[in-house]
Amino acid sequence: MSVTPLKTCAWASLACAFLVPLATRAQDTAQPACPTRADLMAHGVQMTRSSPHMAIAYRYEDGTLVSYRADDPALSRPPQRETYANPLIVTRQEGGGASFELRYAETPGIEELLGAKGWTGSVALVIDDEVKATGDASYKVIGEGKLSIGACTYSVTQVSEDIQMGKLTSHILKEYAPELGLVIRTTKIDPETGKPIGQVSFDEIVARAPKQKQEGQ
Repeated sequence: MSVTPLKTCAWASLACAFLVPLATRAQDTAQPACPTRADLMAHGVQMTRSSPHMAIAYRYEDGTLVSYRADDPALSRPPQRETYANPLIVTRQEGGGASFELRYAETPGIEELLGAKGWTGSVALVIDDEVKATGDASYKVIGEGKLSIGACTYSVTQVSEDIQMGKLTSHILKEYAPELGLVIRTTKIDPETGKPIGQVSFDEIVARAPKQKQEGQ
């Protein structure tokens, strides 16, 4: 995997400190044990893709799930940070000096989203503390399955996420691995045809190692 140059991470040195060591570790020849929720809660988990190059590192900060994404530098995309209300709901996205927020009138827990009845509620798109659009978000379980990332295979719950805010719409299939506590693949769906039109998937997953202390500390 291509390690993100430090110059692309000036916007958030913490993101680089988290991603770069993990990207290096992903090149190790020995296959580590498949990460679990315990690894996510302890030091974090990173998923990578070789083509096109991409890495997303997840961890909990003060009890809140966050992720840091770095794409192939050749794509000229700035690193991105996302904050989650729970593993299925992104509430804030930051990158390249810009940010936006999805504010839910009532944010559901993961159990509600995975319930038999699904969940629907009000949501607003907020940019620079200004509401730009409002509408509804719906989540519904549509199936169960298995999904492999490299040598690791996880049981997944397939959840449809549909957000309607006037002309702004989003239709995404999220595959959530309870054992890991993360969505491990997302597929963008064309609302008219129901066919996939884009996907974020991975071919390697590793747990983050504890930070090594420097000599003399």
